[in-house]
Amino acid sequence: MRRFAVILAGSFCAALTQPATAEPATAEPTASAPILVDAAPDAAQWSATASRRLDRNLHRARADMPPDIPDAIVQIRFELVDGQPANIRLMRSSGKPWLDRDAMEAIAAMDDLPALPVAFQGREVQANIITARHSYQARRLQRELHKSEAARLASAPDEAGVLTLYSG
Repeated sequence: MRRFAVILAGSFCAALTQPATAEPATAEPTASAPILVDAAPDAAQWSATASRRLDRNLHRARADMPPDIPDAIVQIRFELVDGQPANIRLMRSSGKPWLDRDAMEAIAAMDDLPALPVAFQGREVQANIITARHSYQARRLQRELHKSEAARLASAPDEAGVLTLYSG
Protein backbone atom coordinates (compact mmCIF):
# COMPACT_ATOMS: atom_id res chain seq x y z
CA MET A 1 0.00 0.00 0.00
CA ARG A 2 1.33 3.45 -0.89
CA ARG A 3 1.34 6.10 1.82
CA PHE A 4 1.86 9.80 1.59
CA ALA A 5 2.52 10.99 5.11
CA VAL A 6 2.67 14.62 6.07
CA ILE A 7 4.88 15.09 9.07
CA LEU A 8 5.48 18.62 10.22
CA ALA A 9 8.02 17.88 12.88
CA GLY A 10 10.79 19.33 14.95
CA SER A 11 11.21 21.60 17.92
CA PHE A 12 7.61 22.49 18.61
CA CYS A 13 7.88 21.68 22.32
CA ALA A 14 11.00 23.82 22.65
CA ALA A 15 9.28 26.66 20.83
CA LEU A 16 6.34 26.50 23.23
CA THR A 17 8.65 27.33 26.11
CA GLN A 18 9.39 30.77 24.65
CA PRO A 19 7.69 33.49 26.70
CA ALA A 20 4.55 35.02 25.25
CA THR A 21 4.36 38.77 24.94
CA ALA A 22 0.66 38.98 25.77
CA GLU A 23 -1.02 38.11 29.05
CA PRO A 24 -3.63 35.32 28.93
CA ALA A 25 -7.25 35.93 29.88
CA THR A 26 -7.87 35.96 33.63
CA ALA A 27 -10.21 33.34 35.05
CA GLU A 28 -11.73 35.52 37.76
CA PRO A 29 -12.09 39.18 36.79
CA THR A 30 -12.25 41.77 39.54
CA ALA A 31 -14.38 44.88 39.42
CA SER A 32 -11.38 47.07 38.57
CA ALA A 33 -9.44 44.67 36.29
CA PRO A 34 -10.37 44.35 32.63
CA ILE A 35 -10.99 40.95 31.11
CA LEU A 36 -8.27 40.18 28.57
CA VAL A 37 -9.24 37.99 25.67
CA ASP A 38 -6.67 36.95 23.09
CA ALA A 39 -8.43 35.95 19.86
CA ALA A 40 -5.16 34.86 18.25
CA PRO A 41 -4.64 31.10 18.15
CA ASP A 42 -2.09 29.50 20.41
CA ALA A 43 0.79 27.57 18.88
CA ALA A 44 -0.93 24.19 19.12
CA GLN A 45 -4.06 25.47 17.38
CA TRP A 46 -1.99 27.19 14.69
CA SER A 47 0.02 24.02 14.16
CA ALA A 48 -3.11 21.90 13.79
CA THR A 49 -4.67 24.34 11.31
CA ALA A 50 -1.52 24.63 9.20
CA SER A 51 -1.01 20.87 9.26
CA ARG A 52 -4.56 20.16 8.07
CA ARG A 53 -4.25 22.63 5.21
CA LEU A 54 -0.89 21.31 4.10
CA ASP A 55 -2.10 17.72 4.35
CA ARG A 56 -5.16 18.58 2.24
CA ASN A 57 -2.99 20.28 -0.39
CA LEU A 58 -0.53 17.39 -0.54
CA HIS A 59 -3.33 14.87 -0.95
CA ARG A 60 -4.70 16.93 -3.85
CA ALA A 61 -1.23 16.95 -5.43
CA ARG A 62 -0.94 13.18 -4.90
CA ALA A 63 -3.49 12.51 -7.65
CA ASP A 64 -1.01 13.90 -10.20
CA MET A 65 2.06 12.14 -8.80
CA PRO A 66 3.68 9.13 -10.45
CA PRO A 67 2.84 5.79 -8.84
CA ASP A 68 6.44 5.30 -7.70
CA ILE A 69 6.42 7.84 -4.85
CA PRO A 70 9.88 7.67 -3.28
CA ASP A 71 10.63 7.13 0.38
CA ALA A 72 11.89 10.62 1.13
CA ILE A 73 11.99 13.66 3.38
CA VAL A 74 11.40 17.15 2.00
CA GLN A 75 12.08 20.17 4.21
CA ILE A 76 10.69 23.57 3.27
CA ARG A 77 10.91 26.88 5.11
CA PHE A 78 8.65 29.86 4.72
CA GLU A 79 7.47 33.02 6.40
CA LEU A 80 3.87 34.00 6.95
CA VAL A 81 2.83 37.36 5.47
CA ASP A 82 -0.83 38.40 5.72
CA GLY A 83 -1.96 34.79 6.12
CA GLN A 84 0.01 33.61 3.09
CA PRO A 85 3.25 31.62 2.96
CA ALA A 86 6.03 33.81 1.54
CA ASN A 87 9.73 33.42 0.78
CA ILE A 88 9.23 29.68 0.31
CA ARG A 89 12.49 27.81 -0.07
CA LEU A 90 13.68 24.24 -0.22
CA MET A 91 15.96 23.30 2.68
CA ARG A 92 16.28 19.55 2.00
CA SER A 93 15.52 17.95 -1.32
CA SER A 94 13.85 14.58 -1.73
CA GLY A 95 16.13 13.91 -4.68
CA LYS A 96 13.13 14.08 -7.00
CA PRO A 97 12.59 17.57 -8.49
CA TRP A 98 8.91 16.88 -9.20
CA LEU A 99 8.28 15.92 -5.56
CA ASP A 100 10.13 18.99 -4.24
CA ARG A 101 8.13 21.21 -6.63
CA ASP A 102 4.79 19.62 -5.60
CA ALA A 103 5.64 20.06 -1.91
CA MET A 104 6.55 23.73 -2.43
CA GLU A 105 3.33 24.29 -4.40
CA ALA A 106 1.33 22.66 -1.58
CA ILE A 107 2.92 25.12 0.88
CA ALA A 108 2.18 28.07 -1.42
CA ALA A 109 -1.47 27.00 -1.70
CA MET A 110 -2.04 27.20 2.07
CA ASP A 111 -4.03 30.41 1.93
CA ASP A 112 -5.84 32.28 4.67
CA LEU A 113 -3.77 30.85 7.51
CA PRO A 114 -4.46 32.55 10.81
CA ALA A 115 -1.82 34.93 12.14
CA LEU A 116 0.98 33.30 14.05
CA PRO A 117 0.59 33.49 17.82
CA VAL A 118 2.07 36.71 19.22
CA ALA A 119 5.11 34.95 20.71
CA PHE A 120 5.99 33.57 17.27
CA GLN A 121 5.43 36.64 15.07
CA GLY A 122 8.22 37.13 12.55
CA ARG A 123 9.64 33.62 12.90
CA GLU A 124 10.20 31.22 10.07
CA VAL A 125 8.17 28.05 9.79
CA GLN A 126 9.67 24.75 8.66
CA ALA A 127 7.57 21.99 7.13
CA ASN A 128 9.06 18.52 7.20
CA ILE A 129 7.24 16.28 4.72
CA ILE A 130 7.75 12.52 4.63
CA THR A 131 6.67 10.34 1.71
CA ALA A 132 6.76 6.59 2.13
CA ARG A 133 5.36 3.53 0.36
CA HIS A 134 4.89 1.54 3.57
CA SER A 135 4.30 2.37 7.22
CA TYR A 136 7.58 0.78 8.34
CA GLN A 137 9.45 3.04 5.90
CA ALA A 138 7.55 6.06 7.24
CA ARG A 139 8.62 5.11 10.79
CA ARG A 140 12.25 4.77 9.67
CA LEU A 141 12.12 8.21 8.03
CA GLN A 142 10.51 9.69 11.16
CA ARG A 143 13.44 8.40 13.23
CA GLU A 144 15.90 9.82 10.69
CA LEU A 145 14.07 13.15 10.73
CA HIS A 146 14.08 13.25 14.53
CA LYS A 147 17.87 12.73 14.58
CA SER A 148 18.51 15.36 11.91
CA GLU A 149 16.27 17.89 13.67
CA ALA A 150 18.05 17.29 16.98
CA ALA A 151 21.40 17.84 15.23
CA ARG A 152 20.08 21.00 13.52
CA LEU A 153 18.95 22.47 16.83
CA ALA A 154 22.20 21.55 18.57
CA SER A 155 24.37 23.01 15.79
CA ALA A 156 23.09 26.58 15.73
CA PRO A 157 21.38 28.56 18.50
CA ASP A 158 19.46 30.61 15.91
CA GLU A 159 17.70 27.46 14.73
CA ALA A 160 15.69 27.36 17.96
CA GLY A 161 13.84 30.43 16.66
CA VAL A 162 12.45 28.50 13.69
CA LEU A 163 8.88 27.43 14.41
CA THR A 164 8.75 23.78 13.48
CA LEU A 165 5.42 22.00 13.69
CA TYR A 166 4.18 18.51 14.50
CA SER A 167 1.41 16.70 12.68
CA GLY A 168 0.64 13.15 11.92
